[in-house]
Amino acid sequence: MNEDLKQAYELAKTESSSLVQITPALLQRLNATLMRTTGSVRSVMGGSFDSSNGDFPLCGVTAGVGGHAYMNYLKVPAKVDELCAILQAK
Repeated sequence: MNEDLKQAYELAKTESSSLVQITPALLQRLNATLMRTTGSVRSVMGGSFDSSNGDFPLCGVTAGVGGHAYMNYLKVPAKVDELCAILQAK
């Protein structure tokens, strides 16, 4: 897990120094690097996805005691596009 984090940092540093365009594909590549050994294939009502490949989740995501819920998974692709546009503009 720590090695994956280190690799993701190194990839981000390399990509940022080459001024690569920030796209959903780049963010998924960073996520795949980060989740390489801790991610897995999940089959849910929305379909199957592999977090170790950087796939966006196809189910609700919660965390912590009481299960704090995050954004609806159906909104994630559009919001990632929006985030990339904002980051690219800056």
